[in-house]
Amino acid sequence: MKQIYKSGNYLIVINTANSLQFPLSSIYREQYNNFIITDEIGEREIIIPISESATYTDNDGVSYTESTLRDFLKTETGL
Repeated sequence: MKQIYKSGNYLIVINTANSLQFPLSSIYREQYNNFIITDEIGEREIIIPISESATYTDNDGVSYTESTLRDFLKTETGL
């Protein structure tokens, strides 16, 4: 199961290969049809193809759409 959700001061990203925690101060951007989340010092990064948005759920099991995932990332990261 792939998930993206907020827990405390962290953004939790779980996919088939990783389970990562990013501080909410992390940077979100879009590039080449991908959502990209990078920690504030550039040490960790995860790339999520926009086309895979619906394969991710929040911590309640609700699937994202491209629009809702974009809105969540814009709201919960430092941009």
